[in-house]
Amino acid sequence: MILSTKSEGTTRELVLKGRIDTNSSKEFHEAMAPYFEGATEVTLDCSKVEYISSAGLRILLLLLKSMPRGGKLNISHANDLVREIFSITGVSSLINIL
Repeated sequence: MILSTKSEGTTRELVLKGRIDTNSSKEFHEAMAPYFEGATEVTLDCSKVEYISSAGLRILLLLLKSMPRGGKLNISHANDLVREIFSITGVSSLINIL
């Protein structure tokens, strides 16, 4: 699920892989939570994410909420399907899609 990570101060960059859906959402949340603790900016490289469901979006919003006030969550390199899911659901108004 997490291919690689990079941390510098309170900034994190993670490369994700696979499907983020109901079947993997609990594992996804448990794997991601430590990277959001104390982070002011997190960038998720989704170039290898095939699909994200509403359960995956819910986890991302919970993780964003766990960040300090003013924290930023960025999604980079998402494929067209993942971008469309963020757009249709309105999540793109809360998370920066790069």
